[in-house]
Amino acid sequence: IQKEIFTFEIKKELYKQRETFKRDLEGFQNFLLLLRNLNLNIECRKEIENYFCFQIFCWSWLCVNTRCISYSNKDDQLNEDIALVPMLDYLNHSTN
Repeated sequence: IQKEIFTFEIKKELYKQRETFKRDLEGFQNFLLLLRNLNLNIECRKEIENYFCFQIFCWSWLCVNTRCISYSNKDDQLNEDIALVPMLDYLNHSTN
């Protein structure tokens, strides 16, 4: 018999986070497509495309999403807003 590791609430949050990641990745991919359609010279465009890869997206996404606070906007019940609070990150660190 296999015991469940996560509660229903944790599974729900993980699913929500995965959907947010997928949505943000899709937006990132659309941004790259937009760059390809811009009238940039070929060297500039290739440099940008080489820099903006999946690994950079993951690193950036995790930096933001592990250091932000999410809150609901009264006017927009469907979407959650986030705010970066750089000094809040210091609460996780010891003074020693």
